[in-house]
Amino acid sequence: IRAGLESDVETANRALEGIAREKADAAPARDKLLADIEAARAEAQRAEAAAAELEGDQTGIDDTVKAAAEATAQAQKAFDEASARSAELTGQLRKTEARIEALQLSASHS
Repeated sequence: IRAGLESDVETANRALEGIAREKADAAPARDKLLADIEAARAEAQRAEAAAAELEGDQTGIDDTVKAAAEATAQAQKAFDEASARSAELTGQLRKTEARIEALQLSASHS
């Protein structure tokens, strides 16, 4: 019985180590996505600021506003994609944390 329990604990520990690696591997991707979100926000703000500055300039303003709107739309799209990916990674992280807790609880009862 003891050998079986020790084997179960070792298996649980290996699983915990694997989950910890998955969690560590996901963290840089999540951090990069958060940085991408911030960059997209900054790009949107720059595009909006550029559009506001050009209000007084009648020469070529239509083309500039169109370009600023396109840049804002692209930045919003990038922001939306990064937000969706961040939500997905956060969900994965929560699932991983729940698995770790379950394995730890299982190991502590063994």
